[in-house]
Amino acid sequence: MVSAGKGTHEMDNPFKSDTSHSAGAQNDELDHHQQETRLKNVVTQFLLGAVLLSLILSLPFTLEWFSYRMTRGRVRATHETLDAFSPASFGNTSRLVAEAIRDSVVHITTQTSNPSRRRVADGQGSGVIVSDEGYILTNYHVIENAETCMVTLHDDQQLPAVLIGADSASDIAVLKIDHLLLHAATWGDSEHLAAGDPVWAIGSPYGLENSVSFGIVSATSRDGIGRGGYDDLLQTDAALNPGNSGGPLVNAQGHLIGINMAIVGPSHRGISFAIPSNKARAIYEQIRANGGVERGWLGVRMQAIPAAMRNEIPQGGALLTSILHGSAAEKSGLQNGDVVLSFNGQSILSPRDFAQRVQATPPGTSVEIQILRGKERQTLTVTVTQKPFLR
Repeated sequence: MVSAGKGTHEMDNPFKSDTSHSAGAQNDELDHHQQETRLKNVVTQFLLGAVLLSLILSLPFTLEWFSYRMTRGRVRATHETLDAFSPASFGNTSRLVAEAIRDSVVHITTQTSNPSRRRVADGQGSGVIVSDEGYILTNYHVIENAETCMVTLHDDQQLPAVLIGADSASDIAVLKIDHLLLHAATWGDSEHLAAGDPVWAIGSPYGLENSVSFGIVSATSRDGIGRGGYDDLLQTDAALNPGNSGGPLVNAQGHLIGINMAIVGPSHRGISFAIPSNKARAIYEQIRANGGVERGWLGVRMQAIPAAMRNEIPQGGALLTSILHGSAAEKSGLQNGDVVLSFNGQSILSPRDFAQRVQATPPGTSVEIQILRGKERQTLTVTVTQKPFLR
């Protein structure tokens, strides 16, 4: 038997753990976990900050959008209520009509410089939003010769407006503003209006914005009104005053059936005039599409036949007083002093009659025109041209 003696040898135990190595690994794992936690916290805080910043930046628009949707809902509900009304049920109609159209009415201010007087002239009028894209209908005489034009909305926002086009013959102009969330008026059908129908006029008389007045249709298809000899107008007794021009005339359903344009005298006397909505809408669509209205034009100025000539021309006519240079009239050979007797085979009764027939002739049409020059009757051929657009 072999004895091991006093000295003994221990063999390494492979199953015994190394405590120093295990502690280091645990520390590394702990550090890695803490780094991941810190990174997650940073990312979370960044995302929360980005979301919060987005909410802060979008809050004004969000509030405006909700306000717009609430207003649209209110206006829609008002229109539905009005549609259920009959004109005989008059209790709350006026209040509801005013509420239905209020947000579509604008106040217009203009500035025009006058070099001769070394000052700037201010003008004002009304208008009505007819498209949620920012198109506004008003009178041409409201913005005539204006260098700047500002529009005030129902909530007192002021915005610059640009002129899309105008038609002096009908006294209509189309403006445009850049703004979202607009409330366009609802078009009505002026064809079915009759004397006695109730109407409401809304505008800014003397700068008093969103003033409402009530009346009835006194007559339809009034012709030869004002200095421009405007035709086919609605006559009402709704109170209009300076500043009402261009504002809407609405029916008992709150629908746009006219554009207020003129009064008799310097202030309201119970007789007011408006452009029917069907006519205004057709002109608006032409201006929006083409920048103007296609009308026949010769380029002449004229007046009624003097009393001294009426014995020679009992049937009437139009005395030409000016021929514009380069115009169709000049090219055809018309001269100052000529009396127009017929146009395209139709007798001319007055200057207004002549102007209407020329305007109704499509540009590019050649027609025969009979004139009296001195004591001699002559027949000339004239090619009607397009009336220049107003911008």
